[in-house]
Amino acid sequence: MESVNKRRQEKVAGAGFKETFRGFSKRTADLVGTPAAFLAAVGLIVVWAFSGPSFHFSDTWQLVINTGTTIITFFDGLPHPKYAESRQPSYSPKAG
Repeated sequence: MESVNKRRQEKVAGAGFKETFRGFSKRTADLVGTPAAFLAAVGLIVVWAFSGPSFHFSDTWQLVINTGTTIITFFDGLPHPKYAESRQPSYSPKAG
């Protein structure tokens, strides 16, 4: 009986995390999809490009932009829970 109660508690704890993640994911998606976020990204790249001569176009200077864009690309590729259902394949029978 204790193991059943323990599993129920684990499911409840997991549901809380899922809801927290969904809320965070939705707020993040809403934020990064704005024109202001796009302009901020372009501004950041411009500042990085103009800082090149100060850093003598070093490997570290290049590594900064490579690391940043890699992390952003990784997170951009994760599916948003809001759209996850629409990406599931449809198995409806064909008429005919």
